[in-house]
Amino acid sequence: MAKKLCETIVVLVSALALLGCQTSLKNIEPNQIIEGTPITLLPETPDSDGDGVPDNIDHCPNTPKNVSVDELGCPMPVDLMDLITMDMRIFFERNSNELQSNYFPELEKVTDKMLTSSDLDLVVVLSGHTSEPEARQLTTTTGENLKQRAGGQFQLGRKRAQLVKSYLINKGVPTSKVYSFDCADNMQVTPNDTEEGTLMNQRVYGKALPAYDFFNGQDHGQMDSFDRYKAFCQQF
Repeated sequence: MAKKLCETIVVLVSALALLGCQTSLKNIEPNQIIEGTPITLLPETPDSDGDGVPDNIDHCPNTPKNVSVDELGCPMPVDLMDLITMDMRIFFERNSNELQSNYFPELEKVTDKMLTSSDLDLVVVLSGHTSEPEARQLTTTTGENLKQRAGGQFQLGRKRAQLVKSYLINKGVPTSKVYSFDCADNMQVTPNDTEEGTLMNQRVYGKALPAYDFFNGQDHGQMDSFDRYKAFCQQF
């Protein structure tokens, strides 16, 4: 009898112990840190210039704000010419040399570029163009064809370029920095078989670029070069 009683007590004690273990585990919340568990904290790695690359691997620790960097924390290379040059295109109605006001913001950008880049030897190159339909209106079918072209068509291209030239000079761009050409219909950029195509040819094209590239660009395949304009256009 005593033996059975002892066995019963042992079974009850074991059951209560097992129940206690299960209750303790159930009461532990997910991600709860069990008391007594050692915790190792990693020290925060500083990034002094805020470029996203920690100081311990940053090869360029003093990078300015808002500059794109590579995986070593150094500024990404950029094409310097993209930062220096600036071009513009101004279009005109048929047989017109009226400068429309919607092009003023574009002209202001070129003006600002010239006036704020005094450390760079920049020039502005302007070329006035006419469409082939305009050229036909300004020429005749007689032997005076060339004379009529020189007196009419070239004059329209020149007037267009002169408008833009005067605007830039009046805004403070030095006259010596502006090179202007009358290209007539010698440099068509699109066919003239549609109104849109014709309008694209009735234009003034301008570009601000380093003087060295303008005068030596022909040797490097530069389209906006002095030699190329002299070959197709009249300088004024």
